[in-house]
Amino acid sequence: MGGEAVAALGTDSNATPQMPAPLPTPPHEPERPADDILIGAPAIAAFLGVSKKRLYYYVSKKRLPVGKFGKNLIASKAKLRRAIRDLV
Repeated sequence: MGGEAVAALGTDSNATPQMPAPLPTPPHEPERPADDILIGAPAIAAFLGVSKKRLYYYVSKKRLPVGKFGKNLIASKAKLRRAIRDLV
């Protein structure tokens, strides 16, 4: 009767176990606006992977979307990424 019960339940000893469906992944949350801003030449240069001297050269040639806030350079990470993508 043991074999009949297994057959009645629809389980087969040769069948592979069914994996549950994966959970849906949450959509990527956009960065907070404050996380997108870089303040100061050292931070911008580090983000771009260039020296401060090279950064100032690009700024002087208006090749990067960088602004001034007081004495500091400021830039948006998203705008810098777009500018780099457009340069390549």
